[in-house]
Order: sequence, then C-alpha cells, then structure tokens
Amino acid sequence: YMKYANEFIGKFPTSAFGYKEKAFLLANKQQYAEADQLMQESIKKSTAKDEAHSNYSDIIYQKVIYKGDSVYAAWTLDKALDEARQAYAIKAQPIYRHQEARILFTKGDYATAANLFLDLTKTPINSGELYLEAAQAKTRLKAPDTEIEMLLDSAVSVGARTNMAGPYYLARGQYLANKGQYRRAVQ
Repeated sequence: YMKYANEFIGKFPTSAFGYKEKAFLLANKQQYAEADQLMQESIKKSTAKDEAHSNYSDIIYQKVIYKGDSVYAAWTLDKALDEARQAYAIKAQPIYRHQEARILFTKGDYATAANLFLDLTKTPINSGELYLEAAQAKTRLKAPDTEIEMLLDSAVSVGARTNMAGPYYLARGQYLANKGQYRRAVQ
C-alpha cells in the first residue's frame, strides 16, 4: 500500500488524496510525526487546500478517537477542529461543518454540536445521520424526551426516503427501550 501511495503522490503531487492515504498508513503504524509532516506538505502542495485541511482534520480525529490524544501530543481535538474550520473558511462546504460538529460533540460541546447538526439538515447533505447525531447530543444535554423522539422520528423519516432507515429504527427502538417503553420500542 505504501508503494502505491508513494506512486500516486509522484504522479499527482497536487492531489490531496495520495497524501491522505499515505498519512493514514503512517498513522496506523504509529508514525505520527511523519504523518503530520506529510499532511503539512499536502496543504502546501495540493491545489484543493480545503480538502487537504479536511483530510488533516480527519486523520487527527480518527487517531484521537481510536488511540487517544496522549500518544502524540501535537494531535488533539482542538487541532482537528482548527483544521476543519480552515477547510470551511477556504470553501464553505457543509461536509466540513459536519466534520466540525462531530469534533465538537466528541469534545463534549453538545449544545453547539446539536445546533450545527440541525443547521446541516437544511443543506444538501441532509440525512437521517444528522438527526440521529442531533438526538445523541440532545440526549447528553438531557433534553425533553419528546424533543429527542422527534429527532429520532425525523432520522427514520429522512432515512426511509433514501432506503437507509434501518440504523435509525434501531436507535429509536433502543432509546424507547431504555425509557421502559418496550411496546413502542418493538413497534
């Protein structure tokens, strides 16, 4: 894989894709300093600077989620958030806002994350996932049950339009079961 990533970067040095793939390989080998340096090079050389920043944010976020932030102190959720925001500043794409919302949720800023998830439901990337993520944030904020159920119902409704409702039915059922509403959960 490393050989192919290097070959891709050699043939397409201004594409953010090759740098991202190689950096993921390096991060998986816990070679974080090398991956960090590669992503900084990607930002300098890539023509799509927004993609390079977003990729950098994603690599940091994945590493923090799965390995923790003490292994490589330079990569934190704050750094991932900064990179996602830089991507959005370059090119205001909703996908970058979604990346920001997920990072904020992980950081524990549930109110801001919930607002961002809900704002994103008014964009072309509207999906059941956004409603589910908003419901998860609202759950952590101890919002009223009716508000959370409405968000889960919306996740099912939007997911049904794209034939992707299964996970949202499950999430709604689990939520209701946790509230002791077993009949409704089974339905």
